[in-house]
Amino acid sequence: MNSSSDLERLVHDGVVDEVLQQIKSGKEADVYLVRKGEGYLAAKVYKARHERNFKNNAGYLEGRNIRSSRDARAIAKGSRYGREKQEQAWKTAEVDALYKLAAAGVRVPAPDIYYEGVLVMALVVDAEGQPAPRLADVRFTPEPAKDLYLDLIRQAGIMLTCDLIHGDLSAFNVLLAHDGPTIIDLPQVINAAGNAQAERFFRRDISNLHNFFVQFAPELARHPDGGSDIWNRYRRRELFAGYVPDLANLKDDSPPPPEPGQRQGQQQQRPRHGGNRPHAQNQSRPNPNPQRPHGQPQNAQRPQNPNPQRPHGQPQNAQRPQNPNPQRPHGQNAQRSQNQQRPHGQNAHRPHAPNPNANAQRPSGPQVQNIQRPQVQQANPQRPRNQNPNAPRTNVFVAQRPQQSNSQNPSAPNSGGAPNPNRHHRNRRRGPPRAP
Repeated sequence: MNSSSDLERLVHDGVVDEVLQQIKSGKEADVYLVRKGEGYLAAKVYKARHERNFKNNAGYLEGRNIRSSRDARAIAKGSRYGREKQEQAWKTAEVDALYKLAAAGVRVPAPDIYYEGVLVMALVVDAEGQPAPRLADVRFTPEPAKDLYLDLIRQAGIMLTCDLIHGDLSAFNVLLAHDGPTIIDLPQVINAAGNAQAERFFRRDISNLHNFFVQFAPELARHPDGGSDIWNRYRRRELFAGYVPDLANLKDDSPPPPEPGQRQGQQQQRPRHGGNRPHAQNQSRPNPNPQRPHGQPQNAQRPQNPNPQRPHGQPQNAQRPQNPNPQRPHGQNAQRSQNQQRPHGQNAHRPHAPNPNANAQRPSGPQVQNIQRPQVQQANPQRPRNQNPNAPRTNVFVAQRPQQSNSQNPSAPNSGGAPNPNRHHRNRRRGPPRAP
């Protein structure tokens, strides 16, 4: 969505009455002059991520608190929903920081409303009522430059007491208002208590301001910038709002910590293969390998060894140890020479036991396959297998019950022979049937 549609929504919804003109176009947002009733405000419309020049923001997001655990997981995964939530958090971070810093006494634009991704805030004006210019567009004399520098590092100290660091503070992000320098552009604000690179960001902000004002007040170059003193007080919990370091009496000012992936004391990346290094610097550098002159590649072919029996690096007059066994050359294993006639895998100390049947004649394969196993005849066929032969045998037989005829009473129920299935066992009579 472009800036015109965002501004049209502000006018259509009655947030502002009229959009007058564009004041500033930065690397991350555009600022417009709007009118609301009888007063004038500034509307900041943020650019999309693919349109911003400020894209490498991973170091600034470290330590920021995300209230929703679902949003935090989506941002960590990098999903589409997570990227949208991260973009919203990038915008709302400036709004929260402006409210917090304005309440602490830092000179920042007072926020009015944040509506549909557009921040409406107070307009910073100069002594004539016009939009205030940037600090980088103004020239100063030595005394005002020194006073402005002390005022800005005092405000940076107040921000640090709120556990906030600007992260991109320079002369381009400071407006020269009628009541003093005003700090703007805070979407990349850093949490000083939760970011591992907080000291580096703070020292860089102070160094940017110091390098800018040194060109107008050369006296500042003879003293430290004060960033190390302010940070050490913050780390010891001795920093209070309104503290201004005495630059003339500062003695110890340690260098800022290196950037990630950079060694301590290395300010810039070393040129590869000496491309941008002057020739005099190459000559003053000591050669760690005297046998290889400067400029010769490390993998260059080495000269052939004139004495193959003496390896490279060994002194020529080194006395070799005398061979105690002239019949065995150096490096040959004596124990192995004793077992030269023993084949590999055979144990010399434990010979295999001889097999007496090793030379016996064995039947060939087909004869072994045709041998039939004789059947074992049972001695007593009447006795089942696995039965004790001494056990007494018993003739087991089933006695059959003689069938009784019903000739006397043919109509009587069947009382002998096969049972009557239609008769229940409880109705069975005991004894012979009664005579009619």
